[in-house]
Amino acid sequence: CSGRGGARAKSEDSNACFDPPTGARLVMSAAGTDERAPLLLGADAASGGWGWRKRALAGLAILGTMAACVCAVAATGGLGPVGIATLGVDEQCHSPLPQSAQKIGLSTYAPPDRCKAMVVCAGSPRAASTAECTLAEHVLEYMMEDEHRAGRLQQEKATYLGYWNYHLHQLCSDGFDCENKYPAGLQNLWTRDDWSNALSNVDGGDDIRTEMDNYYGKRDSVEPSSVVIAKSHEFDEKLLTMCDRRLVLTSSREKEEVFDSALSLGWFTQPKEESRWWFDTYYDLWQQWGHCWVSATQGDDNTARFDLNFKQLSTEGSFRAVVRLMAYELAKVMQLDDTLMDMNGIVDKVVDRDFQRELNPTLTNGDLRRATAEAASN
Repeated sequence: CSGRGGARAKSEDSNACFDPPTGARLVMSAAGTDERAPLLLGADAASGGWGWRKRALAGLAILGTMAACVCAVAATGGLGPVGIATLGVDEQCHSPLPQSAQKIGLSTYAPPDRCKAMVVCAGSPRAASTAECTLAEHVLEYMMEDEHRAGRLQQEKATYLGYWNYHLHQLCSDGFDCENKYPAGLQNLWTRDDWSNALSNVDGGDDIRTEMDNYYGKRDSVEPSSVVIAKSHEFDEKLLTMCDRRLVLTSSREKEEVFDSALSLGWFTQPKEESRWWFDTYYDLWQQWGHCWVSATQGDDNTARFDLNFKQLSTEGSFRAVVRLMAYELAKVMQLDDTLMDMNGIVDKVVDRDFQRELNPTLTNGDLRRATAEAASN
């Protein structure tokens, strides 16, 4: 593709791509089910008008109010309760997908009735979010097997619920102005039968329907003693009310590395500098979600947060250290006594299994081994 600047989305089934403002398209990303190429376009982009740009700029104006939040983090190392109240973060941190869906009558996922603990994979796009979630899954796998075998834990494995509100995420991957981006005819869908019928005429509808069925099948198997995992880049306060205790996983990476990674996946077009305005727009949005996850976990005794920096994946020593720290946090959220565990054995298994291996195999050009080697050389 040779368009000039802007975000570019690619279909899994073709090499076609679409550059703004030539058309508003809803297409699947080559990144698979957990990662979507951003598409910050409204319906009137197809006419080449400026409405889509006005909405984008309006979004940036909203994001501008978060600048004070970012500065406060840099100055103090975090947002305390006073800072949150002063900056009005609670007002800024709405849940973008459910809020847009509500405007046109689209239902969201119904959560499990009760569960023991939840891991929310809320890492930032192109910042090792999938790798971090995979590490958590593998730590839980070995830890829960051992604890179940020892009679200290009722459940033997965690339940992965998939991407939270996957249907909304697939239909509006950037979480911005979604009520103006959903396909025509998707309104007032309150039941699974409503969705099933409506998705028959939507590109990618079969995939969405399958994932929705998978979610409810897994949700219905959740018990009060269950440990569940869900992923969501977009901030969603509903996830912070589920289960008795929660661990929110966030991730970080140098901004320019995020840009280069997104470019390599075709999320933005070359030349790089002509896409920078669009990237900055999305990056600010992703940062806002991240700060919302951070602020929402503070002051909640039943919710903890664990942050992974991309560079921690680069060497075996740093990789091992971050896995160990994560393991202790997961034991804590499940209220398990880590002194009774073979923590060294759990960490060794995860390191042997995952260090310098591709932890996001659905990506067509996101090789972790190459990326970690690059990070190690910087």
